Amino acid sequence: MAAARLLLSKASAKKTVLSSTFYLFPKLPSLALFSTIGRKSTHFQFAPTAHRPPSAKKVPFTATAHGFTWKDPYRWMSDINDPDFISYINQENAYAEAFMRDTEETQKILYSEMVSRMPSKITTPPERWGPCFYESLRIGKYGCEVQFNLNYVDRSERIQFTAETNSNCWTNTQAYFIENHDSVYVINATNPQDGLQRFCKRVSGVQYFLEHHSGNFYVLTNAPTSKDENFSGNGYYLAICRNEDAQSANLKNIIMPGEDICLEDMDIFHEHLVLFLNKKGSPLICSINMPIDFDCEKEMKIDDLDPWYFPLPSNMCTITPGSNHDFMNTVYRAVLSSPVTPDLLVDYDMSRKIFTIVQQEDVRNISTSDVEYCSPTYDQDTNKHLDVSYEKETDVQHNEGRGWKDFSEKYTCEEKEVVSRDGVKIPLTIMFSQNAYRKGLSPGLLHGYGAYGEVLDKSWCPDRLSLLDRGWMFAFADVRGGGGVDPSWHRSGRGLSKLNSIYDFVSCGEYLITEGFIHKNRLSALGISAGCLLVGAAVNMRPELFRAAILKQSSVGKSTRGVPFLDVLNTLLDPTLPLTTLDYEEFGNPETESYFKYIQKYSPYDNIPQGDCCPSMLVSASFNDSRVGVWEAAKWVAKIRDMACSRCSSSVILQTNINGGHFREGGRFAHCWETAYDYAFLMKVMAATGKRT
Repeated sequence: MAAARLLLSKASAKKTVLSSTFYLFPKLPSLALFSTIGRKSTHFQFAPTAHRPPSAKKVPFTATAHGFTWKDPYRWMSDINDPDFISYINQENAYAEAFMRDTEETQKILYSEMVSRMPSKITTPPERWGPCFYESLRIGKYGCEVQFNLNYVDRSERIQFTAETNSNCWTNTQAYFIENHDSVYVINATNPQDGLQRFCKRVSGVQYFLEHHSGNFYVLTNAPTSKDENFSGNGYYLAICRNEDAQSANLKNIIMPGEDICLEDMDIFHEHLVLFLNKKGSPLICSINMPIDFDCEKEMKIDDLDPWYFPLPSNMCTITPGSNHDFMNTVYRAVLSSPVTPDLLVDYDMSRKIFTIVQQEDVRNISTSDVEYCSPTYDQDTNKHLDVSYEKETDVQHNEGRGWKDFSEKYTCEEKEVVSRDGVKIPLTIMFSQNAYRKGLSPGLLHGYGAYGEVLDKSWCPDRLSLLDRGWMFAFADVRGGGGVDPSWHRSGRGLSKLNSIYDFVSCGEYLITEGFIHKNRLSALGISAGCLLVGAAVNMRPELFRAAILKQSSVGKSTRGVPFLDVLNTLLDPTLPLTTLDYEEFGNPETESYFKYIQKYSPYDNIPQGDCCPSMLVSASFNDSRVGVWEAAKWVAKIRDMACSRCSSSVILQTNINGGHFREGGRFAHCWETAYDYAFLMKVMAATGKRT
């Protein structure tokens, strides 16, 4: 969980983070190694429970599409008001409770560890926005309480958000943007009576991001261009047009991506343009002095404009914009984080080209003998600023973490490249404790997402310490379909290329075992929301590869889909569901035969192997989810019980939050209980013994 921020800029709404302090409780007993017998012929023994796994009723149902007919005996579950469905969910919850009863003490210990890493309250440094100072944010035990200490409020200076029109107004730029189903319109915010001016028509796959500055529109776009022969169309470039020529046809290209660098986002200020970049898979951020010469005839590369690259702790860190609402500001605030770097709140002075570490997530009561410290410029206990700043060389490669605090000496974090089935190299990040990890013997948890072009979140998460300090390895697979070096990474794992995502994930799992990073029978997988499609399909494809899997809904408001996305084909065939038509662009519309046949190949619910041993699985969902049906998880578990080996499927549990919605219960403490439950499940099933049958 990353550092809490009072206000978010338009770009920073992509991620909300929380700061925490922590210390470690004593470790749980080490887990005994289990048999190395091959998974396909191995059953794993668990302590008997008073309950037997539920068996859902079957109701004959035949579906037909494109001349193909298939049976779906659990189709009835889509009626969540059916008393039999409610009864089934309750039975599964009772079975999950019985299965996990012998882990209750483990859950309590894990929960206590996670809570101990949290401060009783979270405060953030005062932030100026116009004439206002926003001083503190306080989070209580049962939710969030935001406290603003304001000197003065002038409503005319505020950024206004209008949800109904999906628009925003930044009065400093005097531009107002509105979009509808077929076009992005602009209107002069200082004289709205002039009416709307259409900027462009919607074109599938083409995006425009507009900012306004001194009578010009700066536009980040991936629209096709014939002017630059070196532009592959796999990324964005920056173009410009004057107010009076505000149409996509009048754009003039000014900054093109370099050969190995991709433009991803921008923020604009009175004196500076901030660009978010990706260089060979590593994030960069830089500022360029404004205004840019509009009359320059030559298209430029970024380095032609004398950029200042913001110093970063490492090439593995994530960069999230902070509260940057003041158009006249010359200081850019960002949150930096990595798997081994607690979240940093950093102010980059773009005029002086120095940066100030405003605050870093507290890391109390962890051994810091090998950790490099720097004093924060804001003391959380005294609520005072400290005059501490560091001058750095402008070349980010020469900064090497000086002035940052991280745990790279205690927890190793390395980047690997895994060759997938078709020869494409897949980025894999591995993380482990240098003291507790045992190469070739330790268990591993492989996390993947691979959808919507979203970058897999690898930011600092203190909860992971509870597994890392018990010898586990965490691994993050950046498979195709997610975010990558450029948009082609997304395209090569979506639609009729979705199988690439699954092959990539399987290849990463194989790599961890064949290269001896983890024990060959101790690989588990984690999928969240749409990532459950990835993990579920991989488990179907290679059930013997995985010892366990967690398929869960999203616990934060980041993902489009909350409940595990497992019944892909049936869901996409039902346009009455809230998210179905929106997902056609990502997965394809199965009303088209080519997409139907392709989705049918990987849809997890439709490809469960008959009679095979399956991994132990924890599947979680929320009953009152208005956007994604709880039946997707329920149908998956019911069919697993019906088709997989009965002894192995007894270690598949479905845990449904009866009261929760799309993103479940809020609050930090509820999240700790949920994570403790997940980890206790993994520890239980990894400790089971194997027996050849």
